[in-house]
Amino acid sequence: KLASKKNEEIKLQTAQIIPRDKQLEEYIKKAYSMGIRKEIIRKKLIEENWPEKMVDEVMERLRI
Repeated sequence: KLASKKNEEIKLQTAQIIPRDKQLEEYIKKAYSMGIRKEIIRKKLIEENWPEKMVDEVMERLRI
């Protein structure tokens, strides 16, 4: 029973992370396509309290 509850918690955490990551990805793609420089996008997102590591990982994944 305890293992089942732990698995449910992990699934819930994953479900919460995926949409936020996707939202960040879409924002970065849109801003970059509008000609905004990588450094400016990154700085703005970090100022808006996005985790620096997450921003860097998404930018790397998008090859920006």
